[in-house]
This record gives sequence, C-alpha cells and structure tokens, in this order.
Amino acid sequence: MLVRTSGLEYDDRVRKEVLSLMNLGYSISILANYTNNNAESGKTSYGADYVVFKLITRSIFPSARFLVLKMLEFWIKVVINTIFKKYSYIWVHEEYMALNILFKPVRGKYIFDLHELPLFLSANKKRKLLFKQIERKCNSLVVANKERLEFMKQNDLVTNSKKYFVLNNFPDRVFGNIPVQELPKDISRKLNMKNYILMQGGGHKDRYPLEVLSAIKKHGKFKAIIVGPVDESLLSNINRDFSDIVLIVGYIKQLELPAYIDHSWSSMILYSHDSPNNIFCEPNRLYQALNRGIPVLGGNNPPTKNIINDTKAGIVLNTDGSHIEDIYNGIVLMENNYNNFKINALKVKNKFSWESQENKISRILQPYKN
Repeated sequence: MLVRTSGLEYDDRVRKEVLSLMNLGYSISILANYTNNNAESGKTSYGADYVVFKLITRSIFPSARFLVLKMLEFWIKVVINTIFKKYSYIWVHEEYMALNILFKPVRGKYIFDLHELPLFLSANKKRKLLFKQIERKCNSLVVANKERLEFMKQNDLVTNSKKYFVLNNFPDRVFGNIPVQELPKDISRKLNMKNYILMQGGGHKDRYPLEVLSAIKKHGKFKAIIVGPVDESLLSNINRDFSDIVLIVGYIKQLELPAYIDHSWSSMILYSHDSPNNIFCEPNRLYQALNRGIPVLGGNNPPTKNIINDTKAGIVLNTDGSHIEDIYNGIVLMENNYNNFKINALKVKNKFSWESQENKISRILQPYKN
C-alpha cells in the first residue's frame, strides 16, 4: 500500500482494508508519508509492516505548493525501497499518490483507492486526460460511495465503468460489537441528567457548530457534546455563548467513541455544500450512529439524505445545516416522532458493516478482463 495519512493508527479506512486483505490471505507492506512529515518504521497494531518517509521537498516548499515535486520524491523513495521486489498488488491511496500509477515503480497490478473525489485531476481537460491515462493503467479503481461515482461519470472522468468499485466506509464489527459503556464521570456530572445531541467532528466550520448550538439553545431541552477538534476561530464564540449547553471532549480514540454515541439522544451529521467532496461526502459518522442504534439528524447532502430516507431512522434537513431555524425545526420534528425514529434506528443496527463488503474486495483484486 502507498498512502499519505495523518497516521496509520488513526486512518480507519486503511486499517479496515488491511485487515480484510489479511483475512483473504495477503501479507501487507505499507509505504507512507505522514502529514507531520516525520519518518518512522515498524509494524502497525493490526499487523502490517510499514515504512514512513520524510520528504525533503515538503520541508523546503510551502504546503499545497510544488505538489508534483513532492510526489516525485515519494515515487523515488518507493523505487529505492522496492527495486528488487514484486508484489501481487499495489494499492494506491488518494490522488496525491497518482504519480505512482503513471510511472509504476513497483511490479504488480495497481488499484487506485479514491477516498476523496479527484478534484485536482479533474480541474481541466488536460488533467482529465491524465486521469484517464491513470485509469487505463489500473486493474481497479475504488470510490467511497455511489454518489461520488455518479459525479465522476457526469464530469467525464470515467471511461471504463467496469473497473470501478464502491467501497463504503462502514464501521467494522469491532466497532459495532463494543459493549455499552458508561460515560466518563466528569461528563455525566456536567450533563446533569440532561439528554444531549452528539456533534461528531462538529467543531469544524463546515459542520456549522455555531448554527447547531444556536438551534439547540433555542430549543432549550438538550445539551450538546462535541467530539473531535474545534476550530480555534470558533472556540471563543462557543465558550462565550454556549458554555451552559456544550461539552467539548476533543480527540478520543476510535474505540472510545461508542460510549458517547450510545448515550446520545441523537447524532447531528452535517457537511457544508462548499465543495463536491463535502456535498458527496461519505458519511462515516452517520454509519457509526446507526450502527449503534441511534437516530440521526442530517443535512440534505445526497449520500446522507439517501441513507436516512432509506432507513427512516432520522430527519433530513431542508438545507446542509447552514440555517438555524432549519436545524431547530429538525430537532422539533425528531422530538415529536422520536420513538419511531429510535425503533427504525435499532432495526438497522449493525446493518452497515465493513465485513459485508469483503466479497467486493475479492472482486477488486480479480484481474480486469476486457
């Protein structure tokens, strides 16, 4: 696997893919670059050998500049580390690593795993031609949901649809099977017996935290818990205006998250409409809530909307969450029909399981035939 990530222990999609591939009998080596640009090597907690490269070009050039040079340096390091080796498959993550498919530094069949839409490679006609060349060189291409694949088709990126596979970012059984646990005592004490709405990743601007907290405060019956980082630009506003209703937990380990989901009244899942990647975001936080039987309040992004409408386990807002009144009305609608939403959420508990896709992973590995 070739990947750029914040850390292999935090990259849940990579972890799940590695475990599925191991279950299919493959041994895995990972060559990576971390966002902090540190170098290290060893074995992941889930059993894959890895080497993380420090890139000199990333130390010299500013962030988001001279990307081709940075990609070229990574490509050279891959060549050096694999020059006398052959692999069955080279699983390439994200368009940042696309150069490794164009120039194929390692012998084997190539799989291109697009966690996000390839916006750089679709920005103009020349880049689209480059993407189509990459597609030709791939055995398979993987996208995170059907809505993103449809977007790529509509934007003339897909030439051979038979090469494409949808691999949703569902939680795995490890996450789904964690027993219900108590909240930390200091959190329970601060909640003071009040129900709360969970804001997973809700501290980013594109999740509309101020709008959500304003709606919750206007409603008056609930508190809120924010799990994950909070934008510094918003923190002072949140502390000033909403300290009476919000608890900010910050970063927690993936397997500690179910406790916060399980005791929530509902989970709020919003993605702003400021970019195609957000509009067609693969809503892993939505799956996590439904996986634990918790009703959801979601924006009108197509993937989120389709899932909620299909499961009847929550409310779809009229907007992406940018309007306080819309969020407030959504909370009221859920409150008025809460028992039905809760029953429907419990019906789909464990439905969205990563392991249900392992047969698809087998097909991704099958050699492509014209």
